[in-house]
Amino acid sequence: IAYVGFTQSTNGLSLPADSEVMLIQAKDETLLQTRILDAKEIADVVVVSAHWGNEYTHEPTQDQRILAEKLASWGADIIIGTHPHVIQPVEYINNPDGRRTLVAYSLGNFISAQNRGARMLGGVLNFDIVVNNANRSAAIENVKFSGVVTHYGYNYSNLRIYPLDSYTEELASK
Repeated sequence: IAYVGFTQSTNGLSLPADSEVMLIQAKDETLLQTRILDAKEIADVVVVSAHWGNEYTHEPTQDQRILAEKLASWGADIIIGTHPHVIQPVEYINNPDGRRTLVAYSLGNFISAQNRGARMLGGVLNFDIVVNNANRSAAIENVKFSGVVTHYGYNYSNLRIYPLDSYTEELASK
């Protein structure tokens, strides 16, 4: 499994001029494509971490959708989105070569100290990676999205994560 990450924006932050760290930005599509193609050469599955989209919006932008199609066509098998702080759709992209790419445009917040309903929700994505060793192909199967809730006490103390299906009215009232 190979991992490639990129960011659409840095939220106004930047690396020091002498930093050895390199950020791949969404606008540098040539570099992003090269990294994914290189990763595909050495791995059965390529996972792309995408820091993209508009904060607090539940629908992916047109730019997210267009870039997801490109990432998939370059060889991404799984795309996991972050940045919007709220849950966005999870779906498959059908590629012309018959592969399917799983894309979660945003899994929301797994844990945060944000205090608005939708921003206190996130998701865990479970799936099986099934590799056919004969032709070195991989499929992502048995996908399951499980919701989680960030819970905290007075003044954002004692932050915890609860499965959404176990979160009670009693907990919420605290």
